Amino acid sequence: MNLLNFHTHRMAVFGEIAVCNRMPPLDFPEDGKGVTYYSVGLHPWHVSERWREDMDAVAEAVTHAGVVAVGECGLDRCCTVPMDLQMAVFESHVLLSEQKSMPLVVHCVRALDLLLEVRRRMRPCQRWVWHGYRGGARQLGQLLRSGIIVSFGSRFVSQALQDCPLDSFFLETDDGDVSLPDLYRSVAEFKGISLEELAGCQSDNFLRLLEGRLPERRTVSGLLQL
Repeated sequence: MNLLNFHTHRMAVFGEIAVCNRMPPLDFPEDGKGVTYYSVGLHPWHVSERWREDMDAVAEAVTHAGVVAVGECGLDRCCTVPMDLQMAVFESHVLLSEQKSMPLVVHCVRALDLLLEVRRRMRPCQRWVWHGYRGGARQLGQLLRSGIIVSFGSRFVSQALQDCPLDSFFLETDDGDVSLPDLYRSVAEFKGISLEELAGCQSDNFLRLLEGRLPERRTVSGLLQL
């Protein structure tokens, strides 16, 4: 049984389907023992005055056969990059996501108000996924009502996970050392469902997010048979 790792910074291992995040300077390593897709973007921590050159590289990288999403990108009030610069770069990612009809992987720290303001103003059609969600149930409800779904890692708020519908979240390891099978087992037990049901829901969510448009060069039979 293959397990989907929605956001990570490493290649997939055996028994895993991973969305590996890449950012400038961009490269796409050879596959590991699992099935690896990619997301590409400019993390707000790494935004600089040369961001336009970096975004040109991201725009070129989305044409790579394995890329399925734009990001991670977003807004972070805990980093030193000026917020007006972060906003310009984030909006550039939103436009790229719309132009390429790809979902957007969002990094957001203490900037929910700005995130929702951008979403209201730009009115994107593509789905947004807030990765590494650690917020509470009330904020989660606000996100879901605005059309943003989430991805949980090992550091989740119990009530938020409990309240989140099975069709509105993903699971991820990000850059941590948490075991993906252990995360799945923990969440399945917490939600009161079997590991197989949780894995099947994650597969369905992924295919729905991409509207069934997975790169042809990948073998997806394992994913479809979760």
